[in-house]
Amino acid sequence: FFASYDVTEMTDSASLKALEKALRRPHLEDCCSAIVSLTNLLLTTPTPVLVNNVLLRLAEVFRMDETNHVRVWVLWACNASRDLLPVVHSRAEFLRRVVHVLGSNDDLARALTWRLLASIAVLIGDQSLDLGLQIRASKALMSSETTEVERHAVLYAMTEISKVDPQAFALLVPNCLEKIKDISTDDAVKLNLLKWLKHCDTRELASSSTFSSLVHFMASYPTTKFTCQAIHLLTHLTTHCTSPPTRLQMLQGLLHFVERDSRVLVIAAALRSLVCLTRTHVLHMAPELWPVIVQAVVSRLVDTTNVTVQFLGLHVLHQSMASIGIAHVDP
Repeated sequence: FFASYDVTEMTDSASLKALEKALRRPHLEDCCSAIVSLTNLLLTTPTPVLVNNVLLRLAEVFRMDETNHVRVWVLWACNASRDLLPVVHSRAEFLRRVVHVLGSNDDLARALTWRLLASIAVLIGDQSLDLGLQIRASKALMSSETTEVERHAVLYAMTEISKVDPQAFALLVPNCLEKIKDISTDDAVKLNLLKWLKHCDTRELASSSTFSSLVHFMASYPTTKFTCQAIHLLTHLTTHCTSPPTRLQMLQGLLHFVERDSRVLVIAAALRSLVCLTRTHVLHMAPELWPVIVQAVVSRLVDTTNVTVQFLGLHVLHQSMASIGIAHVDP
């Protein structure tokens, strides 16, 4: 299947000409083989000019493909050469060619495009608004006609791009919270939405009343996976919260899972969050909670035989004893 080009014996210019000629051939195998060889050429001879020219050519092939088979190979090539992306200087043109496919009527083509955008997030930076990605992502997430394949691809891209630019999709936070509330939304989608929210701008999360929305979700006793992911997000919010009263409420929310929840995985997730928070400034800014934390953990340790919960509980106690005295704990 793979082309028999010996990239080590050819000059950059000769390699490019031969491989680009193969890309233009009508046979699918020749085109895919050329993509593999071009990627090998990039990895063995990663000169800035070559990287820029090859990736631009691949973006054009991605834009023009009508089978999606070639798009899969372009996606593979970009993943394989991800470390070389920062040297691309024709970023605007590269992104223009890729984003063009989001206008396709083929849902699989759009899904592959979102996957590719996730792979090249470092090139997007703060250009997501200019590229119209917020509008496209919102439309894909909220439409009932969007397939699960495309929806998961959109969420993956949003997460990866938000890691580079936390404000990239910040305006979608309220809509995503509503999507989580919707009982018709698939659990897997809800989980991905929660994962994405962790990478959003914390100021937007605060202004969107994310904490109150989480409290609302928890009242319906959701699935274990959802609850654990919500605890992770709650820990993230607690770490970055600037309002002392709200931060206190968040900490009390975590303690609720330690004390009242019967699911081992949920209890363990809450204890892990407390372990993380004891290593930050958060709990030191709420000294009145230390005795409550110790009491809650001790009560849980008395009632459990689970080794993981015991280990995490003892870890929290170890961290706690460095800040308060045992005298605060009721006998």
